[in-house]
Amino acid sequence: MNQRTEFRRFLDPAPGDAGFRINGIGVDERMAPGVVHRPGGTGDRLLMAFPAGVEVRTARGIERLEQDSVMLWENGASHFYGCGEQCWRHSWLHFTGEVDSLLARRHVSAGLHPLDYDCATGRIAALAAEFCRDRPPQPAILTNLFDNLLCEFSRPAPPAIPEKLAVVRRLIEREFRRELPLSELAGTAGWSVSHFAAEFRRWFGMSPGSFRIELLMREAEYLLLNANLSVKEVALALGFRDVFYFSRLFRHRRGMPPGAYRRTGGIPVSHR
Repeated sequence: MNQRTEFRRFLDPAPGDAGFRINGIGVDERMAPGVVHRPGGTGDRLLMAFPAGVEVRTARGIERLEQDSVMLWENGASHFYGCGEQCWRHSWLHFTGEVDSLLARRHVSAGLHPLDYDCATGRIAALAAEFCRDRPPQPAILTNLFDNLLCEFSRPAPPAIPEKLAVVRRLIEREFRRELPLSELAGTAGWSVSHFAAEFRRWFGMSPGSFRIELLMREAEYLLLNANLSVKEVALALGFRDVFYFSRLFRHRRGMPPGAYRRTGGIPVSHR
């Protein structure tokens, strides 16, 4: 199921077991301008993921979200959320069951939690996909998928990579089979060569050249496991004209020549 595909369904009877049952699920549902206000809640727990800009009532009052967040309401709590000025979207999960131990294990409590909307929506979409198959969902799978969502609450947020560097990294990842001049990469970022090289190393822990070579070596590992390709064919597929240079580089980076890697599946003989 594509995470960007809107999905909305209420389930009766609720699938799952005593530990976790799903009453309803929605993936990236688009809403017209307005707010939802249910003073008495819905008789179950509700978890909702929102992008920034939506208003939610918490214990502190009505808050306009400045960052993507997930709101978890307790049983019987009042629900208030939405945006009166423009269309908005959200992903959600109505559930019941003996989930206190699950929540406690992941240190998740009722209230507002910062979490990337696409990440939360992807986890909820994985749950929704279980209802788009030609067989009933398994309670253990539903519980595990819900636990995966809870794990995202405590995952450390990655540092925000400058967009200029992110663009260059994606360019290298896309074009790693050919060597891009450092001046071209620096120009893409809009920096001088020296400044670009220093910033790239600071954020990614290696030079742009080493980053590209590491991508080549990972692809080489994958291709070498295909017995239909000779080492020379692997080298040529990766843009190396000199198979001996490729072999020396691979051995330097992986500690064994390409042929040995193929024979052992990457496991050194001393470790087998």
